[in-house]
Amino acid sequence: MLIRIILALVIACMFIGGLGAAGGITGLKTAIADKQIVSNSAMLDKAIVNWYTSHDYELPESLSKDMLDIMGLYDIDLSKFTYTKLSDNKFRLVAKLSGKKTEASVNSDRDLPLKPVETPSSSGS
Repeated sequence: MLIRIILALVIACMFIGGLGAAGGITGLKTAIADKQIVSNSAMLDKAIVNWYTSHDYELPESLSKDMLDIMGLYDIDLSKFTYTKLSDNKFRLVAKLSGKKTEASVNSDRDLPLKPVETPSSSGS
């Protein structure tokens, strides 16, 4: 019970005091929004790689709302992202965060595995 009271007092002090260096409530909202964009970036990055491996090792030329629906991503705001197909097996996905900050996704600018080359099997027994 004492812990709950202390925790409630700390939270109340944070809101009343404006959260200090975090920039108050606005800073907290901005930080949460940025974390959400980074999380969406990770999901989008994974969906692009899954698309690549399941569609004959071809990256999408561009991203659209319809493309996201096909990938199963319904609530992502594409205006927060920049997608560029760099080559047949390389792309760049950049998330636009607050304050003109950007963050590239995990697989951005990395070579994805190429399509496996099928070799004729030698079954001459």
